Amino acid sequence: MREDFFKEEIICDYKVTEKMKRVWAVQLDLLEKFMDVCDRNGLKYFATYGTLLGAVRHKGFIPWDDDIDITMPRKDFDKLKLIAENEFEYPYFFQTPENDPENFTAGGCRLRNSNTTYIEFLNLGHFCNNGCYIDITALDGVFDDRQQRSKQLKKIDFYKSLLYAKVYGDNFYELFNYTAQEWEFYRILAKFFPHNWLCKKFNEACSKCSVDNTKQVGIYTQKNGYYEYRFFEKDIFEQTVLLEFEHMLIPVPRKYDLFISTVWENGMDLPPENERKPRHEGFFETNIPYKEYVLPKYTDLFTDIKGKDIIIFGAGKMLEYYMEKHGQKYSPKVVIDNDPNKWGTIKNGVPVQSPQELPMLLQGNERIIIVNIYYREIGEQLERMGITEYYVYLQGRKYG
Repeated sequence: MREDFFKEEIICDYKVTEKMKRVWAVQLDLLEKFMDVCDRNGLKYFATYGTLLGAVRHKGFIPWDDDIDITMPRKDFDKLKLIAENEFEYPYFFQTPENDPENFTAGGCRLRNSNTTYIEFLNLGHFCNNGCYIDITALDGVFDDRQQRSKQLKKIDFYKSLLYAKVYGDNFYELFNYTAQEWEFYRILAKFFPHNWLCKKFNEACSKCSVDNTKQVGIYTQKNGYYEYRFFEKDIFEQTVLLEFEHMLIPVPRKYDLFISTVWENGMDLPPENERKPRHEGFFETNIPYKEYVLPKYTDLFTDIKGKDIIIFGAGKMLEYYMEKHGQKYSPKVVIDNDPNKWGTIKNGVPVQSPQELPMLLQGNERIIIVNIYYREIGEQLERMGITEYYVYLQGRKYG
């Protein structure tokens, strides 16, 4: 690792902070540990998605990426799950849907560092391992016959939905693009089945088609809707080559250009600046174990709020969502924003002011709510101002 690795820098017009660099360092250590275990046990694996694209386009992390994506053929994936307990010692933890039932990441696994914190919105309030992680997914066969393929996908989505509903219960259905009625259906139905039985049925559905008897493969163990289900020609993965990734060489599919063009229409082109942002939302610290991390307040935003002046920090698109959902009942007195172009304007019927004016607004009877995707940075900004009592609004979470 180069000497100046942790130094904040601008890459592709995007500021990579020292804090994110430290997350990267933890993930690189996890990747090295993962590769060592796989290599010693003769297991095949390769970088995919953003990690593969980063290796090809940047020779390392995409500047706004915040995780590492690894894929394994199903037989290697299943073998690793069997041997992981004996191969990974504390602080490393190989998290599976079966061994950590308060967490479900679409059927994939994660290698985590238990001495760190990376709590995604999805897992807030869940007693699972929430250390920094890398993602490991399985590569499964895809039926050539359209009817068989459709039947398989319906089963995969059915059991995946039941597992999401069983694990996450009353919250976050909006994050999964379910209607309230659909989420309630899955939530109630999931109560009738044991967790491990659902995991077993989901894995059987994913691996129903033998890789030996098909021309295409797919990655089903990932969240619906982001990359969706892409089907790849099988020979893309038959051989691997090594590419530079930060200070390491990592294996990638030999025909990585075909993988990239299958996932992204213009993968080698940089996205517009407004799309250059981390994909995962949550709270992270590399020097605090997740069991010791003190979360900002993100639930019960409106408890004991009667008579308080609501001050919202953030005048972006999330404010519009907040006002649509809660504005009539919990209207803010003022909105604070870091953009000078918004100061003195009216946003959703509420005046927008600068952060410099915030201390003068505080009379001891306020509820400060961050309504912005950059809640981490804003929280740190508030704390530098001596303000430690604030809440974080989670778009998509149900509030009373």
